[in-house]
Amino acid sequence: MQIQLAQIEYWLEKERERLPLWVPIGLGLGIAIWELSWDTALWPLLATCTALLVLGLCLPEASRSRAIVVGAAICVAAGYASVSYHSWQSGQGVLEKVWVGEFYGRIEASEDIAARDKHRLLLNTGGHANLPLRVRVNLSPEQYRDNFRIGAIVRLKARLMPPAMPALPGGYDFARRAWFSEIGATGTALGEVKLHQQTNRSPWLAELRASLSDHILKNLSPGPGSIAAALATGYTGAI
Repeated sequence: MQIQLAQIEYWLEKERERLPLWVPIGLGLGIAIWELSWDTALWPLLATCTALLVLGLCLPEASRSRAIVVGAAICVAAGYASVSYHSWQSGQGVLEKVWVGEFYGRIEASEDIAARDKHRLLLNTGGHANLPLRVRVNLSPEQYRDNFRIGAIVRLKARLMPPAMPALPGGYDFARRAWFSEIGATGTALGEVKLHQQTNRSPWLAELRASLSDHILKNLSPGPGSIAAALATGYTGAI
């Protein structure tokens, strides 16, 4: 047994410069366990990590094998704990049922969905009207204004609903994506959208991205142009 441990220690010593590369793998393993099992894996994972810690403490002190076993248990547990906390934090304030009313929201992001002939605003409500902190609202071209810039506050009436679940088993799960994006509701603006307060911020990066996307779309045919814009600037609204 001691000979085998000595061989393992010798191999770990040769690989010492590569050992830190296993840290993200351990974290990713903990995240993958949560993705596959959600919170049902909590107690089995705690028992497994505790057993690994005990095993590691039984190994010789100051040995690399001891550090590897203990570090593996900590990394897997940390990965699981981090995604569990993020999931819990993201799930706070998700809209429970359809809501229609008027509210204020600060624009956090604006996207032109040209392929669907609409604009999309990500709004921070600040909890106004007991709404989730972040909601996503679609506007028609007639409702949208050029001064709806990031940081501005708008006043609007909208029909909001909880993020949509998959229409078919195994289909696209927008509710899951919205959960981790901390979007608590989605919907459509009703009537006029008013600018309540302009922003003093200069979103030069967003404007540069938009101008570059427009330049690409104008100088290429629709099909290749939409793909080129997506690759160059991340703008997927024309696809």
